[in-house]
Amino acid sequence: MSWSNEQTHQIIEQFWRDGTASCPEDNGPLKLRLHKLYGGDYDLLAECLYCGKSKGLRRADDPRRSQFRRWTPREMEHLGQLARENEHADCPVCGANVERLEALTTEPGRVVVRCLRCGNSNQWGQIHLLTAANLLRTPGATRARKSCRVTRVQNRRSKSETVS
Repeated sequence: MSWSNEQTHQIIEQFWRDGTASCPEDNGPLKLRLHKLYGGDYDLLAECLYCGKSKGLRRADDPRRSQFRRWTPREMEHLGQLARENEHADCPVCGANVERLEALTTEPGRVVVRCLRCGNSNQWGQIHLLTAANLLRTPGATRARKSCRVTRVQNRRSKSETVS
């Protein structure tokens, strides 16, 4: 048997605030294992060492998930600056500790910051900006969209000719 939704929310809040949590049933210590997943999500496995209850938790279980939003460009810039100065930073969205990673780039001083709780990262923000602004405006992308439309029109015409 596992914990109720309310108890699960209590464990999640306690973990992200303190880095530890205790069992809502018997106040026993919880064995917590955080697995960082590709794409920014996480698995938090919680197991009570006294009563034996356990549960796997993810961002979808977070009681504050409806309040999660993207970082603004100003917030990303500020967090990046704190990371370059090796300063501690809390996420402006959810309050969890922000993780600093060295960016795999030739650009000096470039760092990636991310928050595991709400899933924000300056890396995702840059991908969004690239795909939204630059890639859709390239001549090749326009040609590809036009050629798809031409092919669809040709297919419709050939189907209507074979039907008659």
